Amino acid sequence: MAGRRWTEDEVDYLEWYVLSREEHDLTQACKFLDRSYNAVRSKLAKLQKYNPNLQFKPKWSDADDSYILKYYQRFSYKTLARILGRSEKAIRDRIRKLGKRKILDLTIFHKDVVSLANQGIAVKDIAQKLGLHYNQVYYCLNKHQIPYKKREFRNQSNNLAWRNLNDMIFMRRT
Repeated sequence: MAGRRWTEDEVDYLEWYVLSREEHDLTQACKFLDRSYNAVRSKLAKLQKYNPNLQFKPKWSDADDSYILKYYQRFSYKTLARILGRSEKAIRDRIRKLGKRKILDLTIFHKDVVSLANQGIAVKDIAQKLGLHYNQVYYCLNKHQIPYKKREFRNQSNNLAWRNLNDMIFMRRT
């Protein structure tokens, strides 16, 4: 189902709105034009094809680039995107354009991971201390054949009640 056609006045307003504002929040334009957010965003993307000067997202600043270069190894694309107000794809593309790539083997944290593992700290606790994902730490320890401690179940008494309940249910079924 197609929506209503865009009038020249609506297109002119949208161009003026984007060019005249520092912060680009399309919700006001949506209300004024009586259009959905997706319709306005889609029309803006089409307008940008023909007019490269009509930039909805601001260009990458030196501060953005330096932040990305400083933290791209430590944070996920999702986290960087949330901090910088961009999409994950934009962050990934910018990292590539800057000539960098994410290395998953944790070379930066290798010494910290090894020292914490040698202290007898469990993998999940190491990941929490360093602010990393569990799978990254687990992969690093296995790749370098570093012995590590598995996390112990802390409260076995609660599990006993569930186990007894499951046994009773299973016995009813047989």
